[in-house]
Amino acid sequence: MRPKKGVDPYMVAFLLLSRMAQTQIQSLTSGTSASHNRIKTKELAQLSLPVPRSGSESARKLKRLVTRYRQVLAGMMECQRSLVELREDEAAWMGRCVPPVKKPLPKRL
Repeated sequence: MRPKKGVDPYMVAFLLLSRMAQTQIQSLTSGTSASHNRIKTKELAQLSLPVPRSGSESARKLKRLVTRYRQVLAGMMECQRSLVELREDEAAWMGRCVPPVKKPLPKRL
């Protein structure tokens, strides 16, 4: 799924992480365990996201929150890159060569 043209995907992601959206998402899940929960795309498209009217104070506040959300995500990615570089430097210091990481980092430490 992709947001409609002209809709900020970061705003959609931010709103999908809201309590309101998460409650709706949890009610749509099916499956026997958390690792196997599934949501049909058609059902996901029916979510009601709290999008304020354009030009309202609420819309301006949401825009500021989404800008901050983008900045936080960018900072997290920079920290992740720094950690990779640190581990590569550590390996070189220990006398081993480590090829550059070209695949995504694991989700767990």
